[in-house]
Amino acid sequence: MLLVSLAMTGSHVFASEQLAISSSSSQSIVSSTSVNNQSKQNQNSTTDVHTEVSAVSSSHQPQDVSDRITNLTVVERDSKKTQSIYNDGAYVTVSGTFSDARGKIQGGDTIHVNWPNSGQAYVNSYVGGKDLYVNGTMVGHYTIDQTGATLTFNDKINDLQNVSGNFSFDVEVRNTDEHNQTIQITAGSTAASIPVKGITKGSSQQPSGKGWRGSKVGMMINRRDHNALAWGIYLNSNAAALGSDITCSDTIQGGQQFDPDSGYNRIDVNGQSLSFDQFKAVYPNSSIEINGKTLTFRFNKDEFSGKTILVGYGTKITDNDLAVFNNTANVSYQLKEDSQPTTINYSQAVKNVSFDANVTGTKPGEMKIINKYTDDKGKIKILPDATFEIIKPDDTSMNYTTDENGEIDIKDLPAGKYTIKQITVPDWINFSKAKDQTWTIEISDIENGTPLIVYNDVNKSIPWTPLTPAKETKPWTSLTPAKNVSADTNMVPTATVNSNATSRSMPTSKPNVISTALINNSAAQPQSTANADKAAQAQQLLPKTGNHASSAICWLGVILCVSVAGWVTVSKKKNN
Repeated sequence: MLLVSLAMTGSHVFASEQLAISSSSSQSIVSSTSVNNQSKQNQNSTTDVHTEVSAVSSSHQPQDVSDRITNLTVVERDSKKTQSIYNDGAYVTVSGTFSDARGKIQGGDTIHVNWPNSGQAYVNSYVGGKDLYVNGTMVGHYTIDQTGATLTFNDKINDLQNVSGNFSFDVEVRNTDEHNQTIQITAGSTAASIPVKGITKGSSQQPSGKGWRGSKVGMMINRRDHNALAWGIYLNSNAAALGSDITCSDTIQGGQQFDPDSGYNRIDVNGQSLSFDQFKAVYPNSSIEINGKTLTFRFNKDEFSGKTILVGYGTKITDNDLAVFNNTANVSYQLKEDSQPTTINYSQAVKNVSFDANVTGTKPGEMKIINKYTDDKGKIKILPDATFEIIKPDDTSMNYTTDENGEIDIKDLPAGKYTIKQITVPDWINFSKAKDQTWTIEISDIENGTPLIVYNDVNKSIPWTPLTPAKETKPWTSLTPAKNVSADTNMVPTATVNSNATSRSMPTSKPNVISTALINNSAAQPQSTANADKAAQAQQLLPKTGNHASSAICWLGVILCVSVAGWVTVSKKKNN
């Protein structure tokens, strides 16, 4: 939303270029004529190579077989879910399937997926390509450009029947109109509709003249013959008065490098777009330094006080396998209204676009099993090292393991019905669903067969790491503490239990135990029935191992009392 709303005010170099090229059917991101001409040469040379490797027989007239498309679906790229309407600038994943059930696919035939790349509502696509293989033999090529996706087959496809396959690609949907629009993606008689929400014009935040405001943006762009990235850093967007120079150091991170030829290498000052060279000439007290992957921009406080700044630059992609590209800008500034300078980081990540295509087919007497799995990000990948048991028509069995391409391919099999079971998978695969399943394949010695595709999921639970068992200890049963009572409540005094101590019998020979027993006995009063019950409850709270000790203490107390009484009686008689 930010890209488009700022473009309406003429201050966003990125969206302005996007809108400028939307009226041209030969959509070009870069304004440089020399770069565009070079792109065309590279694109032509790439096409020639693909034509050579996809050589076809002159006996067959190539046809557009786009009606072999059996399905087209569109989902939001990140959520993998279908939306009722998509925002302008949203990334979507388009997926499709094809089959020769409606007619044979031969060398030279093509399948086309088309979309609009101009007008108010259009598709911003990216460049990609992939060779298509069946059993190690290339049977065609898959390409994506600004106008659509194309699958081109060569003569190797002629040896196969029951050909089927799938493809997918990421694109960005755009709508520069205020009203909702619908984009149509078509392939033969099959179509997918993408409703795109209209933009709100004139809603960009205007400079307030006070306080700091800044941010960083990034996006994937199409340079005709390759994909690239464009980055933008907004500085002092409130056009506040400066108390010191602004310093911005931007570090280009992995998988990309600075592109000196990018049309995005510009600086906007209050909406006026300048190339790097023009900037240096107009603002001699400011500077631009490019040192490898670090770009440093310094804006003099006298030249830029009260002005908005947008720094833009482009990067080349050096690693197409990266899922995400990151950049971080470190900005130091001090406004006139501030007493101290401030340092802040602006980071931005741009997801890479993806595309894929696969094709399968079999010959008479051939069995093919393809094993795939869905990873934790929802992407389908091949699964090697999975073992299947194949039970033949004579009830004998044989085991096969999927190769590095996730395939088992067995040729020259006798006709009949074969039962398939998946018996082992790598330990990071969830085997619970597939282990009880069986599949039946009927092999013909006349007709071609259909590959069996088996899908698994990855384990979603965290693996358990066994722990070293602790030394065996006797468990302690915690006790419910009794209520504290005073001496005049006629309750039996309760013992204080140390919950950290080990339960054990109390020795009866210790003097403090005997003294306690004497005190308790001397303080005892006649008990009511209710108090006796409470005393019994309190007694039950004591550890069982102490019951014997309590009985012994009581008997010792009785004996001691009798002895004392006897001693007193004898003493009195002697005195008398």
